Amino acid sequence: MRTDGHVAWFFAPDRKLQGGFVEWKPTEQGNCPAQENPKDAFYRGLDGVCYTYKLYASSGSWSVRDNQLCVDVRWETGAKNDCRYVTILLDDIALFDATGKIDGKGMKLLKGKALAE
Repeated sequence: MRTDGHVAWFFAPDRKLQGGFVEWKPTEQGNCPAQENPKDAFYRGLDGVCYTYKLYASSGSWSVRDNQLCVDVRWETGAKNDCRYVTILLDDIALFDATGKIDGKGMKLLKGKALAE
């Protein structure tokens, strides 16, 4: 499951989860080029703020409980330990919490281990 620029997780059959989590932080405006360069580590958001990112390796486990996909995954600066309902639309995935609020959308369902672009 992958959303470019945010997260890439591989759900192994043995219930292990591995991948990467991207953390975005505001940085000095001068760091952002006038024209976007997809190969650098900077992005000017729609809010006009210049952001930079760092990719962190992540690992953990996954399970299915009460018809929800549950993850317990950690990376250097954070963690996620919760469950979400999953809807698959062709090759896109949407995640919903128990109240029906969308937690993530536009994720790609990829065959095999596809953690890199």
